[in-house]
Amino acid sequence: MKLCTFTTKEGAFVGAAQNQKVVALTSAYESYLREVEHDSDAAQIAQIRVPNDMVSLLQKGGDSMTCIQKALKHLQSKGNQDLDGTVFPLESVRLGAPVTNPTKIVCIGKAYMSHVQETDKVVPPDVMVAFHKAPTCLIGPKDRIVAKDLSQQLDYEIELAMVVGRKAKDVPERNAYDYVAGFTVMNDVSYRNPKGGNSRTSPVAKSPDTFAPLGPWIVTPDEIENPMNLRLRSFVNGNPRQDANTSTLLWDLRRMISFTSEFMTLLPGDVLSTGTPGGNGIKDGSFLKEGDIVKCEIEGVGVLENSVSTR
Repeated sequence: MKLCTFTTKEGAFVGAAQNQKVVALTSAYESYLREVEHDSDAAQIAQIRVPNDMVSLLQKGGDSMTCIQKALKHLQSKGNQDLDGTVFPLESVRLGAPVTNPTKIVCIGKAYMSHVQETDKVVPPDVMVAFHKAPTCLIGPKDRIVAKDLSQQLDYEIELAMVVGRKAKDVPERNAYDYVAGFTVMNDVSYRNPKGGNSRTSPVAKSPDTFAPLGPWIVTPDEIENPMNLRLRSFVNGNPRQDANTSTLLWDLRRMISFTSEFMTLLPGDVLSTGTPGGNGIKDGSFLKEGDIVKCEIEGVGVLENSVSTR
């Protein structure tokens, strides 16, 4: 399943993308309750069981997923035709960041040796580095990355991100995927030369508004055969920049979840971004400029594209 957040002229919705259409899930489940179970309180029950907010939906856990599956199966039985307020052509909606209000975005740094080498750093293979990005810097596909000072060397970083599906604390590595709601694409936009002598992982470098494009959706784990074998590619104005595979990560994704949950509690909707491979602008000084189009693509997950602006 591809879970998303989208807007139309009718409002904002949590949805599921399928077959070039997107389904408003709360409305779809309401239709199921009314037409299949003949429930007179369908609207009220649907809002409770399938809330129209991604974090609230993930907090409901497996019960909500069961309701969603029933709703989608019912729509399929009706032919998935476009229905006012429920089913929309994908090209007619605006996708947003699939999660808009996580409590935290945690990023793993120095996760690919190719990136470590291009930034002239040395990291022991048994040491993991983590830092935060502010949730307020999230944007969605097609939204603009706004960098008001390009002299600080604006750079792109394609990353596979995991969205937390249930409360996680001191999670054993072997069980880590049980806590993942799904996978998405993140561009860890960064200033490489932040003002005031701040470090490259400081809020000044990592957390300006719009510096965390995320999307286009959350792909549930059942659709990803092996998240440790996914190709990642980034492009700037159509020119290839990064090309790697998650198989070359220095640490297993499950280890990242376990490690992070050792020192903080992860909550439903939180984003854990797993690091970027080599090929960034810092490698040769080809930093982003106004008007550039950055495309990040991860095999089996999706494509995230954003333009760069200074205002």
